[in-house]
Amino acid sequence: MRTVNARHAAVCWLNAFLASGSDDTRPMLYRTLSVEFFDAGVQFIGCDGTLLFRTFVAVDGKAQMPLLEEAPDRAVVVMDTDRFALAFMRTLLSAATEELPVDLAIAIEAADESTASLGEVFAAERLTLRAIGQELHCKLYDSPFPDWRKLKFGLDKIEVVEAMTHAPRMFATVGKLRGMTAVDCEFHGATKQ
Repeated sequence: MRTVNARHAAVCWLNAFLASGSDDTRPMLYRTLSVEFFDAGVQFIGCDGTLLFRTFVAVDGKAQMPLLEEAPDRAVVVMDTDRFALAFMRTLLSAATEELPVDLAIAIEAADESTASLGEVFAAERLTLRAIGQELHCKLYDSPFPDWRKLKFGLDKIEVVEAMTHAPRMFATVGKLRGMTAVDCEFHGATKQ
C-alpha cells in the first residue's frame, strides 16, 4: 500500500488515462492503466498503442519519477471499462484542494472472503482506492501490460530526431493534460512519429 497526496494522484491518474485505449478489440489497452508501485511512490501508465503517457505521484511529494530502467516493486493493470475509477479520481480532484490536503491510499488487496465463494474470477486481487471515507475496488486485468520499457523501434538511444510528424489527435490529447508546465516527448520510427 502507498499513501499519497490525493490531489496529485488524481491529476496523475487522469493524465495517464488520457492515453488509454478506446478500442475494445484490444482488451489489454482498452481503458486500462498500468499501476506500478515503488518505495518512493506510484507510477501510472496509459497507452493506446500509439501514445503512451506515464505519470508519477511521490509518497513524500518530492521524489522524482523513476528512471526507465528502474523496475517497480509490484505492478498491476487496472481495468476501468465502465470509467468508475475515472469518475472517482475526478471527484477526488474537485474535493481535495491545495489548502485542504487529503490522502489517497492505493493498495493491491485480495478480494474479501464473501466474494471468494462466487468463484475464482471474484477471488482475484483488486486495486483498492481509499480517500475521504470512500473506497473503490478496481478489477485487474489478468495479463501483464505491454513491456513499454523495452521498446526500441529499431533505434539507438543516441539517435537524434531531425524532423517529426504529429497526428492532430495527439496534440489534442496532450492539450488535455492537467497541471503540466512542460511535456517531454520522444519520437521513434522511420518517419519520426
